[in-house]
Amino acid sequence: MLNATPPKTIEVIQITINSISIPPILQQARAQTLSTIENAKNIEDLDSNLSILYKAIKDYGLYEPIKVYRKKGKGTSYELAEGLLRLAIYKNLKTSTHIPAVVVDQDDALHRAFIGNMAREDYSLPELAAWINHLISNGETENSIFTKFHIPRTRITHALFSITQEYEDLLRKYPETSITTLKRIQTAIASDSAYMQNPITRNTLLTTLKNLEDHTIPKSIIDSLMEDTKKVIDSTVLSEDGHATYARPDPSSVSTKISDPKEAPEPPVFYREATVTMDTFISSVAKIEEAIKKYNIAQDDIKVTIQITKQATAKLVNKEEQSVRNYDIEKWLNEK
Repeated sequence: MLNATPPKTIEVIQITINSISIPPILQQARAQTLSTIENAKNIEDLDSNLSILYKAIKDYGLYEPIKVYRKKGKGTSYELAEGLLRLAIYKNLKTSTHIPAVVVDQDDALHRAFIGNMAREDYSLPELAAWINHLISNGETENSIFTKFHIPRTRITHALFSITQEYEDLLRKYPETSITTLKRIQTAIASDSAYMQNPITRNTLLTTLKNLEDHTIPKSIIDSLMEDTKKVIDSTVLSEDGHATYARPDPSSVSTKISDPKEAPEPPVFYREATVTMDTFISSVAKIEEAIKKYNIAQDDIKVTIQITKQATAKLVNKEEQSVRNYDIEKWLNEK
């Protein structure tokens, strides 16, 4: 006969909202999201996840109570353990001066908050970096965070990069460029990178990046640049006096790989990109269609990058200019 221990009954009590304080680590980690909730004039101003949570609490109340622990020596004062966004939305709605809560043990409150929230997709990278650094300061490593909390290694890398001065400096040079592209640039221009160790590619890379300053850089341009310079590195030889020379590979010496028909075809790599005006683009559409038919070019071998100013995008998606993001363009284009 098996002995089963029945689950402990959870007591939900009503706590005065003003008696709850928020630990600084939680406040700092989600500062951006808290500010969004506090300043939201309409549910539609929030992103999809926050909008769903906001509407659910507004229509049905708090389905899951927040968790708090008693502050030592503070009488009936509490500190938040879990449910920061629920508390913020509840306060914003001003439906009551009290909120349903469960009182938990203090020792493991913050630890459980991290366990429950580390992998959330709605964390911005700086917010995620705050959690990661907190865990690292308590003995974790990037590898153990990946293993325990299942956060992709690239997301950890980009989160930590997002709070560095290097990221801020690069973003000022290349405004609105994605963090993944800026990370590639930062890796490429590091003093110990293969690109910087080679005098030919160092000059090419730095000159090209200099000419791109004050522009948004699409990932395709960096991919093209890295691919071209990698070929130079692979074909650079040092003479006896230490000078680097670029030796173009002899086409006859390049082995031709016989592709296995069972292998999936590799996706196309776009080596060249042109930015044109709308008039030129409109007149080019028919030309591109004709080229696809005439030269038997696969449609996937041609892609179009759309760039719209913030001011124009704000009008198209009916948003404030400061809240416009790159994905708003794609969202607008996909609307029927």
